[in-house]
Amino acid sequence: MNYAQATGESFSLALIKHQAQDPGSRIGTLFWNPGGPADAGTAYLPIAIDHRKSS
Repeated sequence: MNYAQATGESFSLALIKHQAQDPGSRIGTLFWNPGGPADAGTAYLPIAIDHRKSS
């Protein structure tokens, strides 16, 4: 990305959104990168959230 050439190359970025478990205590946004190109964060993050809820 080059902000000086806004019409230049672009890329796609997959995002998912998860509601705060306690909206009154929400403090902001969490960006998470699971590591490398081998794992799809959009597949892994929901599993991690479900695991955290059951712990």
